[in-house]
Amino acid sequence: MRERLNWIDWLKVVVVVGAFLFHAAQPFVYTTWLINDSDKSLTLSLLSGFGYLFGMPLMFFLAGAATWLAVERRGIGGHTGLRLQRLLIPLVLGLVILGPPQAWVAYLAAGGQAGPIEFLGQYLAGIQLYLNPRWFGEYGHHLWFLAFLFLYVLVTAPLIAWLRARRAAGKDLRIGGVADRPRGLLLLLVPVALIQLVIRPAFPDYRDWADFALWLSYFVIGIGAMADGRLMPAILRRRRITLWVAPVVALGYLPFFVFTAAIDLEHAPGYTLVGLAYIAWRSALAWVMTLVFVGAAATYLTARPRFLGWASSMVLLFYVLHHPVTVVVAAMVVPLSLGLWAKYGLIVLVAGSVTVLLCAALDVATSTLNGRLRRSRPMSVAPPETAGTPT
Repeated sequence: MRERLNWIDWLKVVVVVGAFLFHAAQPFVYTTWLINDSDKSLTLSLLSGFGYLFGMPLMFFLAGAATWLAVERRGIGGHTGLRLQRLLIPLVLGLVILGPPQAWVAYLAAGGQAGPIEFLGQYLAGIQLYLNPRWFGEYGHHLWFLAFLFLYVLVTAPLIAWLRARRAAGKDLRIGGVADRPRGLLLLLVPVALIQLVIRPAFPDYRDWADFALWLSYFVIGIGAMADGRLMPAILRRRRITLWVAPVVALGYLPFFVFTAAIDLEHAPGYTLVGLAYIAWRSALAWVMTLVFVGAAATYLTARPRFLGWASSMVLLFYVLHHPVTVVVAAMVVPLSLGLWAKYGLIVLVAGSVTVLLCAALDVATSTLNGRLRRSRPMSVAPPETAGTPT
């Protein structure tokens, strides 16, 4: 079990660092972000787009796996309560504290003149409530991840309880049996892809219902990977095959890039033959790349160096802080008279360093505060025993 935890911790760190590099590149890609440079990079655009297609599924696979392991230690009630503290509270605080300042910095970078108080009034007056998962990203920016993860924990609680009951009764959990079959890993992709083929043309936007369903699917598969002891061995047995298949699937993007407006297919695929083919391709890419990363990590990233414990414990805090720091740094760097790659490197260096320092400072402050609270608690003294007390 310790090796399992080690590779999961490694991948969590890798994925969050990848998310940071992704956000640092956003001023220079061919899409609109909070801060935008007039100079664009096709290389960064392709790398960012490619990483996005499998990075989020991989992140939620890991979250599902970690959820099962946490439930095994704490029970469903204890785990849900802990998630309430670690996800919902930072989400609410982030919406209030981090959301408006980032929007104001983006407003100023675009040429806005309003001061912070005036802008805050405009910002609050413009908030709209609507029943769509995109809302969390619209006003919480990167904190949508916390909202999605918390909702997934709630939605899958009955499934986890059912799986635990079946396993306690010695019954087959089925997902491992499917993976054990010839082409079993491909069979696990089929329901995920079918759901995407049905709903993505209707809800193609980033963080819309299609994304919500896709990432929930990977969250459930991550739960299954830890719950059924046959799924991870199946992934490991086929890791070399998936490693060979991955570049073939990736090259499947070329026809869309050469013969169509690929970015339009991402944002509006439609119920057309080309659009559905693109959805099938992006579904296959996300699946095979997730298998590649999980298989490689579970095979080679089993050691636990001293820094990994601290780094994995800081993953959530780093994720929460890196985005506003990157926005502020990018707003200062983009106007500089530097080349595109120099700007990107400067954003990565400064924003990364500042975020790590903030995480370290908050970690020290929290540890110091917890130590003082423990020392301030009165020690309980057992009452003295009375001689001759009948028993």
